[in-house]
This record gives sequence, C-alpha cells and structure tokens, in this order.
Amino acid sequence: MIVNDNINYSLIDIEPMSIFESIDIRSVTSKPEFPSEEFGDFMELLTKWNLSDACGSDILKFSKKICRDDANLPTSVKQGH
Repeated sequence: MIVNDNINYSLIDIEPMSIFESIDIRSVTSKPEFPSEEFGDFMELLTKWNLSDACGSDILKFSKKICRDDANLPTSVKQGH
C-alpha cells in the first residue's frame, strides 16, 4: 500500500488476459469454390492484377460473347462469389 497526501493507493497484480488466439494461416489450404474452373482462373487474374469488380464484370460480359457454349461463367463477379 502506498500512502500519499492522506490517500491510500493499493497495487494489485493482475494477469493479462489473452483476447485473441493466434491463428496459423499457413495451415489454411482451402481455396474458394467457384461455379467453374474457368471462373476460378478468371478470379485469380482479377486478384493478381488488382482489378476492380466493375472491371471484372465488364470483362466477363465480353468473355461470355466469345467463349464456347459449355463454359459456365456468371454474369458478374459478385454473382460468382
């Protein structure tokens, strides 16, 4: 106990609480699932080149016009998430 100017102060020992648990992100191997392999490849390119959703959606619209009929592509980037 510390006394200073007639005021008593008590020091107590408190153990710090861990608020967050550590997460090893190296062990996470799951990849997001997409409607098709083609769309997954496309999403990797968007991420690699840091393209916006709007840009990606415009590219998708163009790609749907020229791609083969059996390719399963959503109409927008957000629809494929």
